[in-house]
Amino acid sequence: MKKVTKSFVAILALVAMLTQNAFGVYAQATAPEPIQVENEYVSENAEPTVEVTTEETPVDTPSEPLDPVLDVENLPPTDDVNYDDQIMLIDDTAEVPEEGTDVVAEEPVTEEVIEEEIPEQLDIYDNQISGSGLNELEVFIDTDKLEMGDSFRIIFTGPDSARYDTRLNDNLDSTSQGTYRFVDLNKEGFNLRATTDDNVKFEFGSENGRPVIKAISFESDADKILFTKTIEDKNGKAITAIKGEGYKRLSISVDSEKLNEDAEYTVYVDTEADVEINGESANSFLGTKSLENIELSNLNKKSFIVYIVGNEDFEVDSETSLIDVAEGESKFTLESIATKTVYEYEDSNVYVRAIIQIADAIPDDAFFCVEPIKGEEAEEYINLMNKESEEEDKYTEENTLLYDISFYTDETKSEIIEPEEGVVSVTIDFKKKQLANELGVSEDEEVEIAHIIEEENKVEVEVVEASVSADNEKVEFTTESFSIYSFTNVANKTKID
Repeated sequence: MKKVTKSFVAILALVAMLTQNAFGVYAQATAPEPIQVENEYVSENAEPTVEVTTEETPVDTPSEPLDPVLDVENLPPTDDVNYDDQIMLIDDTAEVPEEGTDVVAEEPVTEEVIEEEIPEQLDIYDNQISGSGLNELEVFIDTDKLEMGDSFRIIFTGPDSARYDTRLNDNLDSTSQGTYRFVDLNKEGFNLRATTDDNVKFEFGSENGRPVIKAISFESDADKILFTKTIEDKNGKAITAIKGEGYKRLSISVDSEKLNEDAEYTVYVDTEADVEINGESANSFLGTKSLENIELSNLNKKSFIVYIVGNEDFEVDSETSLIDVAEGESKFTLESIATKTVYEYEDSNVYVRAIIQIADAIPDDAFFCVEPIKGEEAEEYINLMNKESEEEDKYTEENTLLYDISFYTDETKSEIIEPEEGVVSVTIDFKKKQLANELGVSEDEEVEIAHIIEEENKVEVEVVEASVSADNEKVEFTTESFSIYSFTNVANKTKID
């Protein structure tokens, strides 16, 4: 070996001492030459040669020859061991503590391990919810629009440590609405999806800061049948009904425009399903003019028949039409069937009775009114009558009385109603003897009754056949329409230049 440190010299001394004990000899050895250690940590001039002196000590001669002293300086080369690799260079410039001095071991330096923070992420797509960086999650499942009988499942994929309500893996239904928690997610990635074997669609969204999964039932058009049919109601009367199957729900609109204000009717549903009508579990439902829609649910795709029957006071004519089979919509048009034939009006001046030939020509709740026309309005009508008359004798306010005799939809008199068919017999009793006192009538023949038909800027005077009793102050006539009627004493008609 060429270059070693002083420490290696110390090792040689230790080997020599062991050799001394083994052979029991006292020998004197001198190092062959000073060892020059070229090291940046040691000065260039090495220390003086170390002399090791041993004295011979008598010992018992061993029975077997001992190995000679190991000459570490002249070891033969070997391919098996690389001694250079086994020598550790020691920095002998470091301070060596004196004997008796306590050595304080330096505390080991521990490196702080900083875990990388995983950001929170939550993504809501059209068909799933995904996320990471969370330890727990709350999801609201909305089943408000899920029909009875429909079911679905929630599929969760994520870390094995995750805990949640395992009912989500089973079939959920309309009673499963609520908030579901997922815990111990350990900030690992996860995914939530929904699946079903029924006609259920899903909407993924967020409400009040939490994910929401809505389960909504829908129907396949291929399974639907809807049509109108004439049947006999519970009273044996032929009516129009709605019949169908393959629906879970059905919406029926109601047109009650021509229904009497006090009308009441009953909606009947014949089906084996546990049907609900407007939210009530029943097979019948009481309706009035204010009812606009009949909502049927829980039909469970079973066959059904829907029809309407009026109450005892009147009958309801139900005309049914289909609006949209795909959406399960249809319509009932309700109209009160009139049974009233006699309408009366009376005030301090007249009593008037109108008898309708056909009962439903005018609605039962129509308002019948008779009013006298006086003053400027009467003068205007009389002038128009004279313009259209070819006679020399003219109408005047002294020989003619004018009355407005009409039917209205109600007492507001906002809309006039004319009989749809047939004729109406009208009888008028003049309670203050207006024929004699105001017109000077003494004979029945003197009275002429005319229907004043208004046209644009003119009128048509249509004389009607009438029965007059001057003595009884009564007139009778028939007509097919109403408006202004004139009562004239033809004997008092005069020529006006």
